[in-house]
Amino acid sequence: MRGTHSQRVQLARLRTLGQHIQPLWDRLGVFPQEQQAFFQKNSAISQRCVDACETELARLTELKRARMADFVNAARATLRTRLDETRTNTLERAKVAALLSEAVPDDVAAAEGLLTAIETEVARLDGILEQLQPIVRACAKYLALAGERNEYEALIQDSTRLLNRKRGGPSMFEEEQMRARVTKDLPRTLQTLTAAVAAYQRDVLGNAPLVMADVFGVDKPVLEVLQRLEAEHEERVCREREQKKGRQEALDKKGPPTMPSARPRVPLASVTVAKQHKN
Repeated sequence: MRGTHSQRVQLARLRTLGQHIQPLWDRLGVFPQEQQAFFQKNSAISQRCVDACETELARLTELKRARMADFVNAARATLRTRLDETRTNTLERAKVAALLSEAVPDDVAAAEGLLTAIETEVARLDGILEQLQPIVRACAKYLALAGERNEYEALIQDSTRLLNRKRGGPSMFEEEQMRARVTKDLPRTLQTLTAAVAAYQRDVLGNAPLVMADVFGVDKPVLEVLQRLEAEHEERVCREREQKKGRQEALDKKGPPTMPSARPRVPLASVTVAKQHKN
C-alpha cells in the first residue's frame, strides 16, 4: 500500500489491535452485529480509529480480567466432560488434576496461562474423542447384532415358525437376512471392534484398559466384556445342543410308539342271531 509513513504505522497498529480485539470479542460473547458496527465506525486509517481500537482493547481486557474466574471454571467444566467422554482412566486424570483444582491466580497473566493450559488439554481430548466415537458406534452395533443372534437362534428352533409366517412372523427372506447379519456382519464387527479397542488402549491410554460402563452396563474392560459375552453365548449353544441330543437319545431308547391292538370284529350274522334270541 502506498501512503505516508504515518499511515503505514497506523495501518500496522490497527492490524495488531484487531488481532487482539477479535479473540476477546469471541471469548466475551460480543454479538456479531456489535462487532460489525464497530468496524464500520472505525474503518478508516487514522489516529482517531487507532485511539478507538486502543480504547476498545482496554475495555475488553478489563472485562476479561473481571470474568477470568468464570472463564476458567467454564473451561474446567468442559475438561471434566471430555475426561468422562473419553473414558480417561484414573492415572491419566491424575496428570491433569492440578488444572481442575488449582486456585485461579489474581495475576491476569498467570490466570491466562492456567486458562490456556486447560483449553489445550480440552483440545487434546477433543482429538481423542474423535478416535473414540467409531469405537462407541461399533460397540452399539455389536450389541444390536448379538441381540439379533439370540432372536435368530430362538427363531430357527421354533417348530411353529412356518405357521407364524402367515400370522405376520418373519418371512423366509427376512430369516435369510437375519442369518447373513448373524453369521457375517457380527464376526466382522467383533473383529474390527477388538482391534480398534486394542489400538486405542495402546496409543491413547498407555496400555491401560478401556472401560465403557455406560455402554455395556458393567465396570469392566471392554475386551474382557466382549470375551465374556461370546463365551456365555458359546456355552449356551453347547448346553442347548446337549439337551437336544439328550432328548433325541431318550426317544431313540424308547423306540417308536406302538399302535393299539385291533379288537376282533364280531361277524354281523352273530349279532343278528343274538338280537333274535333276545327278542
